[in-house]
Amino acid sequence: MKHALTVLYFWICSASFGQALPMLTDLGELRWQHRILVINEPDHPAELLELLTENAGALDERKLAWFVIVAGDLRSNYGGDLHTELLGNINRRLGITPQESVLIGLDGGVKARGQDVDLEALYGLIDAMPMRRLEKRS
Repeated sequence: MKHALTVLYFWICSASFGQALPMLTDLGELRWQHRILVINEPDHPAELLELLTENAGALDERKLAWFVIVAGDLRSNYGGDLHTELLGNINRRLGITPQESVLIGLDGGVKARGQDVDLEALYGLIDAMPMRRLEKRS
C-alpha cells in the first residue's frame, strides 16, 4: 500500500508539470497556439540569438515561437524537439531568402516579411493584431 501511494504521489506531481511538447515537423502544427517568427541566415546570428533570449518574456507574452536558420541549422525557443524535416518544410512553405524574416500569425497566415529584425516594430505589429487585442483584454 505504501508503495502504491508513493507511485501515485509521483504520478500526480509529474502530471502537474504538464506533458512534453510533441516533436515539431511542420510550422502548421503551431496554428492557433503560437505566432511564429522565422529568420533566415541573419548577418549576426549570435547577437540575434542573444537578443531573442534576452526578450523571452515579451516574446512569450505574445505567444511568439521563433526559428532562426543559421548555416543550415535551426535554432528555436520551441520547447519540444525539432524534426529533421522541419527545416525543409519551412523552406518549401515560405520560400524564405537569406537575411529575410517572416512573421506568421496565429491563423497560420503570413503577416509580414522583411530584412530587418526590429523587436519594437514587431511588438507593435503583433499588438495591433485583432487576436492580440482580444488576448490583452482577457
